[in-house]
This record gives sequence, structure tokens and C-alpha cells, in this order.
Amino acid sequence: MAIIIEEVTEEPGCTGCGCLVALIPLAIIYFNREAIISGTISFLGGLLTIVLWIIGIILVAVLGYHLVKYLIQYLSSRKE
Repeated sequence: MAIIIEEVTEEPGCTGCGCLVALIPLAIIYFNREAIISGTISFLGGLLTIVLWIIGIILVAVLGYHLVKYLIQYLSSRKE
């Protein structure tokens, strides 16, 4: 196994660790935080709308099934 030995310079400055690469996305997020927040709220509102539609469709289907089942039992017992 090889040991990598690096010289440490005594000059202060950037060592090329990639700190600027990490700062660019953070700056983009910081300057667009209001748009990101409003976009997230709109996205969650859309998801809530879809969930409410799905719940409504399921409720109508279940209640319709039970109504039809009850009507069939009612009409069949009425004939007898």
C-alpha cells in the first residue's frame, strides 16, 4: 500500500477543496428561497387536491355499491 505524502504550503489561500462548488448551489437556493417556498406550497396544494378527488371517487363508489345492494335486497324482499 502506498502512502501519499503531500506538501503543505505555508501560503494561505484556496487549496482547491471544492468549497466554491458547494457555495454555488447554496447561493442559488438562498436567492430563490421565496420562489422555492411558494412552489413547494403550490405542489403540496395540488397533491392535496388529487388526494381529495381520489377519496371522493372512492366514497361515491363504495356508497353507490351499498345503495345498489340495499335496493336489490329491498326490491327482492318486496316481491315475496
